[in-house]
Amino acid sequence: MPGANIIPMTDQALRTPANATELGVVASPGMTKTSDLMARFIQQFRRDSRVSERWRRETRQWYALKAGKQWDNDTLVKLRDEQRPALTFNRIKAVTNVVRGIEISNRQEVTVYPRQEGDAVLSDEGTEALKWLDQRCQADTEESSAFEDMLTCGVGVTETRIDYLDDPKGKTWRERVFPLSVFWDANATKRNLTDARRVWRVKIMERDEAQSMYPDVDPFDLDADWTGLTVDNVTETIDDRIRDYKQDNHRGDKDWTQPVRLVQLQWWERAYRFIITGPEGDFEVPKEEVRNYRGLSDFTITRRPFKLYKYAVIGRTIIAMGDLDPGDRFHFQFMTGDYDEIEGYWYGIVRSMKDPQQWANKTVSNIVHILSSMRKGGILYESDFFVDAEKAKRDLAKPNPSIEVVRGGLSGTINGQGQRYQELTTGSLPAGIGELLDFSKRSIYECAGVPMELLAQDVSDQLSGVQEYERRRAGITLMAHYFDSLKLYRIQQAELSFDFIRAFHQGQLIRVLKNNENEEMVEQFVPILLDEEIEDYDFVIDDSPASPNQKERTWQLLLPLLPAFIQMNAPPEMMHELLRASPLPARVVERIVGAGEETEEEKMQRELLIKQVLAELAKTESEAKENLAQAQKALAGAGYDMARAQDLGFRQGLDTVNTLEEMDTRREVGPGKTQVVDIQ
Repeated sequence: MPGANIIPMTDQALRTPANATELGVVASPGMTKTSDLMARFIQQFRRDSRVSERWRRETRQWYALKAGKQWDNDTLVKLRDEQRPALTFNRIKAVTNVVRGIEISNRQEVTVYPRQEGDAVLSDEGTEALKWLDQRCQADTEESSAFEDMLTCGVGVTETRIDYLDDPKGKTWRERVFPLSVFWDANATKRNLTDARRVWRVKIMERDEAQSMYPDVDPFDLDADWTGLTVDNVTETIDDRIRDYKQDNHRGDKDWTQPVRLVQLQWWERAYRFIITGPEGDFEVPKEEVRNYRGLSDFTITRRPFKLYKYAVIGRTIIAMGDLDPGDRFHFQFMTGDYDEIEGYWYGIVRSMKDPQQWANKTVSNIVHILSSMRKGGILYESDFFVDAEKAKRDLAKPNPSIEVVRGGLSGTINGQGQRYQELTTGSLPAGIGELLDFSKRSIYECAGVPMELLAQDVSDQLSGVQEYERRRAGITLMAHYFDSLKLYRIQQAELSFDFIRAFHQGQLIRVLKNNENEEMVEQFVPILLDEEIEDYDFVIDDSPASPNQKERTWQLLLPLLPAFIQMNAPPEMMHELLRASPLPARVVERIVGAGEETEEEKMQRELLIKQVLAELAKTESEAKENLAQAQKALAGAGYDMARAQDLGFRQGLDTVNTLEEMDTRREVGPGKTQVVDIQ
């Protein structure tokens, strides 16, 4: 059943209303009454869901197109009644796969810099902590799935949460969320929904699972039926399955496997902090203590706004509510595609391929129908033409038939006059059908902005390697805005992951490569101990891909510089980074670079080995380029020789023709005399 796992929440969300008051996760007496707050939530949800209603209808069609369901039901019924084929050649999936493959091949790395006075120094612990967290929660796979969602429907979503089921110390998860289960602020229009004030998620789980999470809540209150959505907001058949199951259920009135809808809400409110400026500097005080500083000449009170992030779990009533922890941003992060300003919703490349794909399917189906229904040949004959008419009909379908006819059947009569049968010609396809089929196929890729070179398909032009590579680069440029959204997402996600590391994973051992007491680069297991005095960090991410394989292109740019780095005895750290940029596998590079504790002689040998590896890589690459250049030169020389031979043969043939023409235009008019006669 879709979405039957536990609703992703922080540990606070798992606290029941029975003990939530003493834990400080429910509304205080000074806040709005629960009934008024619930009414506000319902109104906001219905408004947000109404604005994205058309996008949800379109999204179901886009996912169906990508899955190969590219014919509507009415057309299928009509074709079935007419006994005509309905063929599907799914090229949409191929296009989304190749764009996702580019993202996988060019994953970007985030580095962390503490924001403090002085030189900008890379935080190895912070950078390695982000890598450790991504590897632990398989973030690459989840983000790639969300990226594919963005290509399909224009919106990709992931959620980051802390969970204690698998690890008693707490494990941070990052999961891709199906876009149709998410709702957002109706007024949010900026890229990646950075201006959203609230985010909703409707989560489906079995009733007994929800009851185990909230044992003190009435089971009747666990289902948010006020959303007006189908049980899973995706398919239309799950309700029928539930009714069929209940008819066969003889265990009692309660059906514990029946899905319920739980709504997860995150939003922010404008709150204020009070800053007191005094002789000793600025400091923050609670609102209750502000009155102690009023009227004092040495102190100035400043009220500064900030975003206070909150969460709520809602069924038929509010089940849990409190401050989001960590609470500097939403735990849902978005990546968005193109935005339709008129209709007011996001979309991806699938919408552009919808009509060309359906048109291509209809074109192929019509061609197959014409081929299968057009005349394959035959004859017209009189009733007494064949000796055995039934046997003749059977034999005519054979490749090499031998059919007996009556006397005079071939000549027409016994006297050999007249014709008693006539052969029928075979049918043919309409003129230009091949060009139409080719155009319908190319339109799919042209509308998506994906050149056929990216799909490794044959093209009509005979392109050189450089021309093909440049076309592939141009195709990626057409998709640059998708990778721009992905880059923005990864910066926001890195900030959120860093918040989780500081909140839940301080002291966790991670493997880093750093200098030891002898200033040697070795692998060490160190605890995550982020400086509490440093509040802000800068997150720097790699450039978006500008080629099908960004690492390969970077290496090509570095190759001419390698000899200079080797000759100038560049620092070991620089040589390590150059080796990491090489096409060698990461595990091999780490084995070469991080070799543990070693003597001074071993260290010198290792650095010499790194230089030799880089030199060999540069040599191999230069030899490959030289061999390629020689092959191209030989090919060009062969082409020149062939052209010269053809030109020489043409000239010899022309001389022969001229000689023959001269001989033909001369005739004798007397002894030793000739006269030239013009030939028209």
